Amino acid sequence: MKEKTRLALHIQEWKNCERCYLHVTRHRTALVRGTVPCDVLFIGEAPGETEDSLGYPFVGRAGKFLDEIIASVLSPSFTRCFTNLIGCIPRVGDTYTVGELPSACVKLCKPRVEDLIAIANPQLIVTVGKVAKVWLDPDINGSVSYPAGVPVVDIFHPAYLLRLKPPQQGSSINLTEVKLRNAFREYLEGPRDAVANAKTK
Repeated sequence: MKEKTRLALHIQEWKNCERCYLHVTRHRTALVRGTVPCDVLFIGEAPGETEDSLGYPFVGRAGKFLDEIIASVLSPSFTRCFTNLIGCIPRVGDTYTVGELPSACVKLCKPRVEDLIAIANPQLIVTVGKVAKVWLDPDINGSVSYPAGVPVVDIFHPAYLLRLKPPQQGSSINLTEVKLRNAFREYLEGPRDAVANAKTK
């Protein structure tokens, strides 16, 4: 029998997770989408209704919008992966608590995120939304841990961008694209160009 990959074992461990109360009202865990290992790991906040239905992060309207932004600034040759701080939709009863994450559930899901970071082995981590930014702040006790030397860049959450009205939406999207473009150039394209140049000498 073929040995299971680290990602397959990760999914097997967490897909039926009951560590916190959010499992009671979820339909599916939304653990990971994309290529693993990857160049860039995007970490958002929590699944929405579409993600809860399909079982993958960032596949709803906001996720598709984020894909469009990424495609406009990142070469297809660079691999990317998506996850969230929690794998279950933050729904209590029939209420979906957009923009609010129960700290206890984030803490219980933290080992999953840290394990995925280890498996993904990214060159760059992008936090999507202010909540994700806070939980990956190394200066905050109890934050999500990641390998030293891996840069972290924060961007607006696409759901927030979609709620804005022109011209604020346009300027915020442009700011997001500039931040991502600079991060990709500095942390990804630079090192790869250096390696390529070294091989030709």
